[in-house]
Amino acid sequence: MEVMVACVDAQRETYGVESICAHVPIAPSTYWRLKAQQAAPTRRGDDSGRAPDLVTRNFTATRPNQLWVSDFTYVHTTDGFVYTALVIDVFARRIVGWRVSHAMRTDLVLDALDQRDVDAFMGDLADLLLPESVLAGLHPPQGSAHGPA
Repeated sequence: MEVMVACVDAQRETYGVESICAHVPIAPSTYWRLKAQQAAPTRRGDDSGRAPDLVTRNFTATRPNQLWVSDFTYVHTTDGFVYTALVIDVFARRIVGWRVSHAMRTDLVLDALDQRDVDAFMGDLADLLLPESVLAGLHPPQGSAHGPA
């Protein structure tokens, strides 16, 4: 399969994936699945290097800004993969910050914190610093894209 993927990679800009796959023994869906597997790291088999679960999988909050969680995912586009980090207020069930990048960077979630919705969730500008309780409750994602920098 690696040879077929390399063949499609070499010509896809000129002819397109579907046209090439009509002439080689690989389906377009198989090609894209294999490309996604190449782009996304595999899951770790153990918990070494995993950030501690500060909320013990209890995703409940009794007021806004009590608990924020983050999520990190990727989407395949015609220009390649796009990585998205979201920061979500658990109580409001709203996205309070987000960031999109063409590169999987370790600071993407922190950048999403910088884009938080200050007007809706933080009040006036005097409250720009996050309360310690929010920082303590910020739950790092536990997926394949996360680990020590």
